[in-house]
Amino acid sequence: MTIEKTCGVLIIGGGPGGYVAAIRLGQMGKKVILVEKQWIGGTCLNVGCIPSKALIHAADFYKKIIEAGKMGIETGSLSLNLGKMQEWKEGVVKKLRSGTEFLCKSNNVEIIMGTGSLLASRSAKITTGAENVVVSFEKAILATGSTPIPLPGHNFDGNLIISSSEALCLKEIPKKIAVIGGGYIGIEIGTFFAKVGAEVFIVEKYPDILIQTDRDIVEVVKKRKEELKVHVLANSELTVIEKNSDGTGLNVKVKDNLSGNISDMQIDKLFIAIGRKPLTDGIGLETTQVEKDERGFIKVNDSFQTKEPNIYAIGDLIGNPMLAHKAFMEGKQCAEIIAGVKQHKDNVAIPAVIFSDPEIAMIGLSETDAAKQGIQVKVAKFPFSALGRAFTMNSTAGFVKIVTDAKTNKILGFHIVGPEASNLIGEAAIALKLKAELEDIAGTIHPHPTLSEAMGEAADLMLGKCVHFMEKKK
Repeated sequence: MTIEKTCGVLIIGGGPGGYVAAIRLGQMGKKVILVEKQWIGGTCLNVGCIPSKALIHAADFYKKIIEAGKMGIETGSLSLNLGKMQEWKEGVVKKLRSGTEFLCKSNNVEIIMGTGSLLASRSAKITTGAENVVVSFEKAILATGSTPIPLPGHNFDGNLIISSSEALCLKEIPKKIAVIGGGYIGIEIGTFFAKVGAEVFIVEKYPDILIQTDRDIVEVVKKRKEELKVHVLANSELTVIEKNSDGTGLNVKVKDNLSGNISDMQIDKLFIAIGRKPLTDGIGLETTQVEKDERGFIKVNDSFQTKEPNIYAIGDLIGNPMLAHKAFMEGKQCAEIIAGVKQHKDNVAIPAVIFSDPEIAMIGLSETDAAKQGIQVKVAKFPFSALGRAFTMNSTAGFVKIVTDAKTNKILGFHIVGPEASNLIGEAAIALKLKAELEDIAGTIHPHPTLSEAMGEAADLMLGKCVHFMEKKK
């Protein structure tokens, strides 16, 4: 059975970019159909950002209780039930998903659960379990997101060789788990497993983990990894992956690419975290003039338009960084452009957060990036070990770093490693967006005692007037 429908805007993909665009278009009076094949909220809400941060928070809480003896908190015996933790996490996800669905429907967005595929520049087919729907539209937004990249020659099996989606749903703690990839996903989820009692091996082909992050920041995280007994195997790769004799685990061989040594390892799970790729297969691009670049991302202009002027693309589909908050903003911007509001793609200040232990948050240029561009920089680092609030939280590792142009004193970037870096970076994002100067940040009164004081102190340090920290003379 085939049903025909018409709409002003068809949106394929109900993740962070798609549902935000749908709601914003609904607010502006557009007739919108939102197509989602699995869950409203997409990967982020259902098997990505939200569930991972819920589990990371729970594991942090558990670990802090274990380590709270120095504060006089004595608990006696303590146990962790991963199954119950998963139930709590799923409750969080379901509440947020139902809230998102409510917002869509309240803004007159028609949701169709099914697989959407373009038929031409102004029509698409939606395949559902019961029927097919053919939609004629004036404009369309492609927002299908991205998918995990498998290890070459070893596809995900959902049991022994797993992606982040399966890793976040395990009901039992693996005794040994190998994480392939030392990027932010591998570090975040690997740290979670270490905190709940698994022995974790991070296998990274590059010389170090978090290779795109400044080394002084990474060193803080690596020190904590040592305390958590996470094994980092840099300059290494898997050469053999085989099921063990009873099929309940894997036997793998790890090659050290510097020495050539090969070691054997028996593990319960192999978690592949080597990156994600845009999800463009099966959405009918071949029936249109929409073009992709050499990496598979859809090409768009500053108004999110593809080569087909009435077809737009946003989020992970159009390139890095693959971040939900980038997709949120692009969804709003794209919706307003379609509705006739003067708007354009603006990625001037996109913060990035790694929910490691301690957290990392960054925005703007790093020292490394600036050097590559030939910019001479000046750097100031204010340590949390000089901050009263950090001491009261028993979390003094890390620092706030400001990077400026040595010639102009212009702020180029902020980099934070330490407690609640994910919350502190918001101030930095506003500062860069508004083109604030160091004096603006230093002159802002930050409440005491709080972690946010570190932002003002770092600016003071850069200006040579910090009173709460004295740099060592070089």
